[in-house]
Order: sequence, then structure tokens, then C-alpha cells
Amino acid sequence: MSLLIWAALAASGVYWGLRLFVQPTPVPGAAVVAAAAAPAAGSLSRLLGEPPAAPVLGDNPPPMTDSRFKLIGVVAPRGAAASGLA
Repeated sequence: MSLLIWAALAASGVYWGLRLFVQPTPVPGAAVVAAAAAPAAGSLSRLLGEPPAAPVLGDNPPPMTDSRFKLIGVVAPRGAAASGLA
């Protein structure tokens, strides 16, 4: 029991010695304080179940789905039963 008490006393001494006598790492000169982000502005009525408002389309219609993608190539694994991958 005495060994446990002395071990706890030694561990406490080492802990407080490190807390008091070790210098913290200095902050770099180029460091800036990060500002807290503003909370997202949301509608409470939307949270309580109101359906979202219909989007307002401008003068430009959305692009066709097929025109957004471009096929660059096809990769086919070796073997007769394998199919190609785009």
C-alpha cells in the first residue's frame, strides 16, 4: 500500500512539474485567430414541415443532362466474358 501511495505522489509531482516548468510552444507570427462561422440562416417553418419554395428559373434553362458529360475512353478488362467500362 505504501508503494502505491509513493507512486501516486511521484506521478503527481512529475505531472505538476511538467505543467509548471516546461515552456509552451510559441505561436507563429503569421497565425491569425479563426473567427466563428455565422450560423446557417434557415427557416423554422421549413424545419416544422412546410414544403420548400419552388425554384425560380432565370433566363437560362438548365443544361441538358447529356451535354454535361464527355466520354474520354473505354477500358476493357482482359478476358472474353468481361464487359467494357466507361
